[in-house]
Amino acid sequence: MAELVKRFPDSEASKVRESVLLALNELYCPTRTSELEAYLKVFSDWTSPVDTSALLDSERNRYAHDTGEEVWICPALTDGKAVVDGSFLTRSDWRLENRIALPEFEPFRQLWLVRIFCDLLIVASEKGAQNSLPLLEQIETFLGNLGSYTLNQQEVPLRDEFNSVDGSDRTAPRKRRR
Repeated sequence: MAELVKRFPDSEASKVRESVLLALNELYCPTRTSELEAYLKVFSDWTSPVDTSALLDSERNRYAHDTGEEVWICPALTDGKAVVDGSFLTRSDWRLENRIALPEFEPFRQLWLVRIFCDLLIVASEKGAQNSLPLLEQIETFLGNLGSYTLNQQEVPLRDEFNSVDGSDRTAPRKRRR
């Protein structure tokens, strides 16, 4: 919190906190700093890098001083118990299973975020956002990563634009049934 308070007056720290809570609510999964920043750059006036450790320190300080908050910014859990991973942020009001970040769930988390960021891209366009490039960059990053993951110990089948997963050619003319 000390770092966050040094950089911003208390009202600014509260605005940053509320913006991060809103972003987490929209993304609804353990979220990395870069993913939060993409959301915040498009949907708020926040332009500075998100300092995850300062946010978590601020939350601990707020909690220790019993500020009456109902929802907290929390690190993700890594085993469903008490081990935390501060590289991911979550919200305290989420179900426990939505606050767990395990390496084997990462491809699914990124697929989820591709969907969410595509939806957000549409919303940004409808709202007339001047710069939705951060959302596009995140989508591109997620899609680039998906080719390197394995699901259930099998390679993820990738399709080119013309062939299906099973190798059949979808561009060939189809025979009509009589």
